[in-house]
Amino acid sequence: MHFWTIPFSAHGKNYEIRIVFDGLTFRLRVFLDGQPANQFEYSVSLEKAMDMETYTGVKAVEELITVAKDHVQRKV
Repeated sequence: MHFWTIPFSAHGKNYEIRIVFDGLTFRLRVFLDGQPANQFEYSVSLEKAMDMETYTGVKAVEELITVAKDHVQRKV
């Protein structure tokens, strides 16, 4: 299992996106002070991520990171 963190700031607070990859699926959650910042878990399978990049040029995990940050910034 692989694990990454991406820090970012919004509304004067420091958040962290944690990404876990188990070999089949990428799963992302946003955390604030070690606790989930919202109720969302963002995920995409490796197969779908590869297909998306091949056919559209869009990197699925990067898109999920963008959506997760946007949800925090919009206080969703």
